[in-house]
Amino acid sequence: MKIALVNQLHHDAGKVGSVRMWRLAQELASLGHEVLFICPKLPAAVKGAKEEDASNFRRHATGPIVLTAGPATEHLAASRRRPVKRLGSKLGTAWSLLIRGGPYWRWRRSIRQMFPRIRAEFCPDVCVGCFGSIDALLAAKELAAYCRVPWVMDIKDAADAFLPRSIRPLLMWRASGAHACTVNAKFQISRNPGWIPASGAKLLYSGVEQRATARPDFEPDRIVLAGSVYDPAGLAVLLEGFRLLLVERPLATLEYYGGDGESVREAAVRVGIESKVLVLGQVERMLFLERCASAACVAYVGFPSAFHHKLLELAVLGRPIVVAPTESVEGIELSGHYEFPLECVSTPADASDAFRFAGSSPTRENAELANDFSWQAVARRLEKILVDVVEGNR
Repeated sequence: MKIALVNQLHHDAGKVGSVRMWRLAQELASLGHEVLFICPKLPAAVKGAKEEDASNFRRHATGPIVLTAGPATEHLAASRRRPVKRLGSKLGTAWSLLIRGGPYWRWRRSIRQMFPRIRAEFCPDVCVGCFGSIDALLAAKELAAYCRVPWVMDIKDAADAFLPRSIRPLLMWRASGAHACTVNAKFQISRNPGWIPASGAKLLYSGVEQRATARPDFEPDRIVLAGSVYDPAGLAVLLEGFRLLLVERPLATLEYYGGDGESVREAAVRVGIESKVLVLGQVERMLFLERCASAACVAYVGFPSAFHHKLLELAVLGRPIVVAPTESVEGIELSGHYEFPLECVSTPADASDAFRFAGSSPTRENAELANDFSWQAVARRLEKILVDVVEGNR
């Protein structure tokens, strides 16, 4: 098959949102399909960038064909972080959503300008758009209509978290009509009812990297704290629990990886353990997973109303996972099915006990989990969905 995938982030953007579609693109290409990966330019490439030349549409023996369109989407995300412009940015985003169809409409327009060349020189059998971004969905839908082929919607984020409530039904209607729908977790079905077709959605969890699977050796006195601080109370439980652990294990250390370093640093000061907490921020993903694989355990603040893929990434490493105050029902069900160690803690004493137990727990390899959630296995499931869509549209 010839498959066009549209994603709102460049695969080298260094963000979580750039991983799913790119890894699926790579694995689909490795299965023998011709894959066109359409994404924005990286910010550094926007200034003075020229339109891609025709050679980019020729099949690459080693992986997907990458077609970048400008401008980059990151400039708008950056403007949202400027406090003075936050209100204006929100109003501008709402206006772009309502009138233009999405906040990154310029990027979508630049893709549209390439439609004639894409149809003439690649001509996909099916298009896939990832939400993420409604612009990626609209671009995939528009490209599919132009090439007269079916399209598939992939949902990795909840619409109610990204689309304003007042105009959400209109926006979801604009991006509706996909021939099939995949979701990265069960909870997405209830969070995105306006997009789920009558035939239902196909569950397509993201994959895990096999290069970062379980290893026998670990550091019993090093704990990793990972991810966003969704709940300050949950963070306090983990840090207070770590403080209790230090009474017995004064050499223990805690490393934080994630985007909420300032919140973690301030909380550590309040608990009085700032000298034992190392805030390392966001690092290259494989390095992060390697640090987790060699830690006594990995802890994070839970967000029980949604399923987060990092649970599977961490579970395949074989080290105990500690979450405060609890994990989603979906995550707990997966831990029961695949029997990986997941401990939900609601008090500092519970957290301290979990940390203490982890320091003496051997690494547990989980071949079933690693095989079921390898990126190749996930890509094969997507491949079957796409084949059914293409054959059903003939």
